[in-house]
This record gives sequence, C-alpha cells and structure tokens, in this order.
Amino acid sequence: MAPPEGGRARAVRVPLDYFKSHNRWERGKAIATVVVVAVAGAWWGGGVLFGRQEAKFHSPGRLAAVHQTWENQCSACHADFHPIRDDTLGTYWQSGAGPAGHKCQTCHQGPPHFAKQAAAQSPGCASCHQDHRGMEASLLCMDDRQCTQCHDSVHKSAIATGAAAPPVSRFDAVNHPEFASAKKDPGRLKFSHYIHLIPGFMKDPGQAWSKTPWTYARIADKRQRGRYMAVAGTKDENAVIQLQCQSCHQLDSGDFRLDRVSGLPLAILPARSAGSRMLPIMYENQCQACHTLDRPGLPATVQHRQSAAQVQEALRLGATYEYFRGRPELKAALLGPAPLPNQRPPLDRKVIEAIDDRVEIAERRLSQDVCGKCHYFQPSELQDLRQVIPPQLPQVWFEKARFDHYAHRAMDCLLCHEQASRDRSRESDDRKTAYMPDRSTCLLCHAPPSVEHGEARGGARFDCAECHRYHNGQNRMAGVGAEVECPIRKLSVGEFHNGEAKTGNNQP
Repeated sequence: MAPPEGGRARAVRVPLDYFKSHNRWERGKAIATVVVVAVAGAWWGGGVLFGRQEAKFHSPGRLAAVHQTWENQCSACHADFHPIRDDTLGTYWQSGAGPAGHKCQTCHQGPPHFAKQAAAQSPGCASCHQDHRGMEASLLCMDDRQCTQCHDSVHKSAIATGAAAPPVSRFDAVNHPEFASAKKDPGRLKFSHYIHLIPGFMKDPGQAWSKTPWTYARIADKRQRGRYMAVAGTKDENAVIQLQCQSCHQLDSGDFRLDRVSGLPLAILPARSAGSRMLPIMYENQCQACHTLDRPGLPATVQHRQSAAQVQEALRLGATYEYFRGRPELKAALLGPAPLPNQRPPLDRKVIEAIDDRVEIAERRLSQDVCGKCHYFQPSELQDLRQVIPPQLPQVWFEKARFDHYAHRAMDCLLCHEQASRDRSRESDDRKTAYMPDRSTCLLCHAPPSVEHGEARGGARFDCAECHRYHNGQNRMAGVGAEVECPIRKLSVGEFHNGEAKTGNNQP
C-alpha cells in the first residue's frame, strides 16, 4: 500500500502559470458573452435607428383587430419595467396592481366575476385577455385553464358562497354538473304546450277541446289570422289550426308582421332585437287572437292587466247601463232635470241590489271562465273577483350561462324542448319541471367529434367561454359594463391614441 500523498507533493504538481492558459470552456464563455452583448447592442441600435414605434420589432405578434389603433404605440398599454400580466415573475417585487391594469380599465370598465369577490382574488386583465396573437384572434375566447384553475376546486376556495359548488374541469357528462337554474318553472301560469301543438286543439284523437276543432276562420282579427296562417304555410281560412313553435316564440319583432296589435302600437316590442333571446310573451301578441276577453252576457269588456278594482268598476258601470237601458222611466228620473239644483233622488235599495247581483254574477263568470283559465289568484276570502298573481315568466332561463337562439335557428325547436310536445298537463307552476334542455342534449353537439351508431356527434365548441362570461355573471341581461355606463375618464383623441388617462372628473 502506497503512503498517502502530502500537501507539498500536491503543490509541486500544480503549474504556477495555470491562469495564463485558457481551455475550451473558458474560451466558450468568453465568446458567448461577446455574442450576447453584440446581439443586444444590435437589437437596441436597430430599435433606435429604425424607430421604437415599430411594434413588429419588439412584439411577438400583431394586435387583435379591435386594438389596431395602438399597433404602433406600445406605450399605450405597456409601461417600462412593469409586467402587464399578474402571473409573471415580475409581479413578486411589484407592489399592487401595475399601470397596465389601470390602462385597460381606462376603456374597459366592468364589474367583477360575482358580488362577493375580493379585489385580491381578481386576476389582471392581460392574464386572461392575451393579445399579440394576430388580427383575427379573439380576446374573449380564452383557454379553459383560466377558468378551471379556480372552478376545479371552487368548493374549497375562499370565494365559495356557502352553497354546495361542484368542481368543474370540462364540459362533459362527468366533469360538469347538470344545469340547475332551469330545472323548475318559476312562472305562475296555466298553460299546456301539448294542447296548443295538436291540430285544432284536440285533447285526444276524436275528442275535441271544444265542440269543433279550431280553424283559422275563428280568429276574429284578420291581421293576427294572416300571421298564424303565414307561419303554418296555408292560405285556407277553413283549415284546422296547426300552431308551430314560431307562431308564438319569435326572435325578432319584425317577424310579427303587424303594424298594430289590437289598437296598441308595435312600440311595446323592441324595434329590432338582436335575436339571441326570444321576445317576451305578451297577451296582445300571442294570446288575444284566440283568447279574447269579451264574453256574451258580460255587462262590459275588460282590458288585460287591469287591477281587480278597475275590473269591478268597469263591470259595475256596464251593469248600471244595462239595468237602466230597459227602464226609461228610471233613466229619466236619474238623468233628467233635478227637482232642486245639484240634488237628485237617491237610487232605490232594490235598484242597488239588482245592480250588485249583476256585478256579482259577472265577476264570478269572469274569474272562472276568463281570467282563471290562465291565471292563479291571490289568496283572499272573496270568492268572486280576486287579484291575479303575475305570471313572472323569466326572460332568461339559464342564470349562469349564455345561449344564442339565432345561432341555433336551423335546428327544430322540439329537438331540445321535446317535453313541450309530450306533457299533457294543462298547468305549469313552480312544482313542474321546465321544458329546458339538459346537459345531455347540449352534449350531442358541443363535444369532441365522434360517430355513434353511424351518426355524427359533437364537433361544436365546448370550451368555457362558449357559454359563460366572467364579468357580471349575476346580471345576465345587462352588459359587462352595466355598473358603469361610461369609462372612468373621458379622453381626447391624442390621449386615446397614447393610452394616457386624463386626471380629474368624468366630464368630457
């Protein structure tokens, strides 16, 4: 065994001029340093020589079409040494929100995801809306990971509202819950889609809803009659009525093809609707053609939406006229010259009782045969005429999602609302399920493309942003800027192009 080497022996083996010679590694580091410095200098010099305003020289891609105004003005959105996204390394040494977020909100001011969301839980604008991906890129179509990073564990998050919030990681039959906001019908209206979709309003084969099946000739209003005939594609007024879904449910007010509806101007409808949502159902537009309020034997014709007191006043006035019409002597005593100025004989008690009896009969018949056919009444000790409960039909059924009917106009309505043609119940109240499509119906199209039993399935987009909107999700009828009708500050043309916010109030 050789004796151990001492320190003197090792020192003899080390050359004293080792620092004067360079190996490959040392030479490679020096060359790399020179190259990096040269490239950086050339990049900076080119920017100064050809102009820093050239965005293509510094940007990874062109701006989206909506931001083309600032294609050559980087400072409109970017600030030196400040990250524009809050998920970058630079945010760890930056205190608070950077100037980039404030610059975005100069033009885009909108409410948070939901009311209880804290400012610290809100991501920066550019963290989700990433630009520089080309002119045709959409700033609204974001990666699902922007949503699932919170909603995949929303039941564990501090932003949970206390309700059982299931995790969501993808739209499919396993990772997305069933639609909860459209399971029940919150409206209070007696209506049967099943009966209205049967030719002639027949309850069952051979059993008519009335004595004879309804024909178009029974619709008194010729304009309404023509509209229903046009939807059915017939010109025969004696043909049996066959209602279609679009006979009542319209996307555009122009489809009604009416200048006036029962004396009411068409201004009760929007001039032109966007078509994404169905127009509201109104008695004057969808119901009055067949369900008129005038009945033989009633002393007066009441108007829709009148209160119980107004209806009772109209019936009493009509009953009074009918009573005195066949009794000219009483009419002369009541309306003739008074024996003394401003003094007339009071009505006899028998006359008052006779008029009250007529009014009571009319109220009972009106409640049972007219109003009660479609409406529920407020609880009351009165059995004749009670206050009607408002139908409260929702304008938007999906509370947390967005649906565009116009994009689905080529599809048969009953493919998604098939229960409407099968439910034989005449009443639809808060104990009934709504005729809304469920998750499995949407998955027929909004899923990865596949072939099942020889039929093509899927192919339509199924990302989160296709149906959901982050901002102002609780107010789905309002726009994303519903809480503020104008930007934080009004800008001049120069300030707008430069992205410079003007200090002061919100006055132009």
